[in-house]
Amino acid sequence: MSYMSPVCLHKIGYLFSLILALPELVQGARRALTVFLAHSMAEDIKTLEEQFRQQNKSCLVLGASGETGKELLKELLERNIFSKITLIGRRQLTFEDKAYEKVVSELIFYLLNSIRPT
Repeated sequence: MSYMSPVCLHKIGYLFSLILALPELVQGARRALTVFLAHSMAEDIKTLEEQFRQQNKSCLVLGASGETGKELLKELLERNIFSKITLIGRRQLTFEDKAYEKVVSELIFYLLNSIRPT
């Protein structure tokens, strides 16, 4: 059996405690990186939205009367990145709220009948 000095045992104990703490250190680093990236991405998205908003683009949404379409329309209106939003659907949608003033609703059957060859 070989003899280990107290200094050597102390160093081994320190390394062992670092090894045990490594998952917590990695998790903390991951959390910090996630927060940093989320903040950075949020700033990038704001910049991209502002640049897009200045281009005066319009948007076409098919199926805005369904659940997914309603949520999409709500998100588009909240972000306010389009100057005009046209909805194409099976029925005419009407909106009372001022937030919907740039929304135009068109019936698909009307559009299909208007382009049908005679």
